[in-house]
Amino acid sequence: MIDFIYVTFTAYIVACVIGASSLFEPFRLRLIKKLPMLRIGNNKHFIECRLCLTLWTSCFAVSIFTQDISHVLPVYGAAYFLATQER
Repeated sequence: MIDFIYVTFTAYIVACVIGASSLFEPFRLRLIKKLPMLRIGNNKHFIECRLCLTLWTSCFAVSIFTQDISHVLPVYGAAYFLATQER
C-alpha cells in the first residue's frame, strides 16, 4: 500500500513540475515548437495537458518503482485526482 502512495505522489509531482514549472518552460516551448502535430484540434499540446502528462508520468513511475504494468491505471487515476484538487 505504501508503494502505491509513493508511486502516485511521484507521478503527480513529476507531472506538476514538467507541465507547469518555470524550470521546464524552455523545454516545453521547444517541444511545442518542434512537435506541433501532438496538438489535436484546438486542445492543448500534450506537454501542457495535465490529463495526458499524468498518464505518461504514471507509466514512468510504475516502471521505476513496481515493475507491474497493471498498476498504471490506479496510479494514474489517483495522481490525476490529486491534480484536480489543486484548484
